[in-house]
Amino acid sequence: MKYNILDEYKKYLVLCGLTKTTVTTYHNKMDNLLKGQNFIKTGEEIDLIMVLDILSKIKYKVYFSQSKNALLYYLKCFDMTLTNKQESIIKELEKTRVKKYRKLKDTEYKKVNATIQRLKNKKLKLSFLTIMETGLRVSELSQIKASDCIIGNEKIKFHFIGKGGKAESAIIEKVISPNLYKNLEYIIKHSLDDDKLFLSANYLQLKAKEYGFTCHTLRRIYAKKEYKRTRSKKQVKEKLRHDSMKTTNRYLNSRVKMD
Repeated sequence: MKYNILDEYKKYLVLCGLTKTTVTTYHNKMDNLLKGQNFIKTGEEIDLIMVLDILSKIKYKVYFSQSKNALLYYLKCFDMTLTNKQESIIKELEKTRVKKYRKLKDTEYKKVNATIQRLKNKKLKLSFLTIMETGLRVSELSQIKASDCIIGNEKIKFHFIGKGGKAESAIIEKVISPNLYKNLEYIIKHSLDDDKLFLSANYLQLKAKEYGFTCHTLRRIYAKKEYKRTRSKKQVKEKLRHDSMKTTNRYLNSRVKMD
């Protein structure tokens, strides 16, 4: 029966050293892919045509990828292989899946900023403000050390490794963010080269959630502030290091109220 086979499959996933969460995800995805095949007696008896038909109906990339990986592990578990044609079908399906974007709640810049300004933890406050004034991703911010910063010409330049492993930089200008510039300048000058200036990505994300926003919300706020200042979508795109204007437009049209 199907569920006996899925139990065997689950044991195989555990033996492969996958995390508990991944095992559960792949087990559930494979259960869905085997819909309508309740009376199979062995793992090799599955109808792959039916499986690929269900796979083709999965719209979003993230769920498609999970289901595809679940199927690949299943095939290994029962010593099965796909034909060249079946592999091609999966590759073509993968190309046409779409990203799933989370529906964001309305966020008010004034409330978020007021919350950050009231923080007693100075390093936490500095971390959030720097994201909001530079558009840095939290993963980029958290890696920055004192030695990655250059102070000069009333600007502070941060060097970091960005998305995709590329060397990137961002700037805080004194004329735009005088208080933040002053605080950062002091901390950088009084830190050792290997001292990290900001808090860890995980901690920042947890604390942001606790205060009712996300670190990514701060990046969206930066996008809107920068566009209001420059009236240049191209410049916003460059500052955020987006690959496409479509992504930048999504940030500029996000549900962040600036007034």
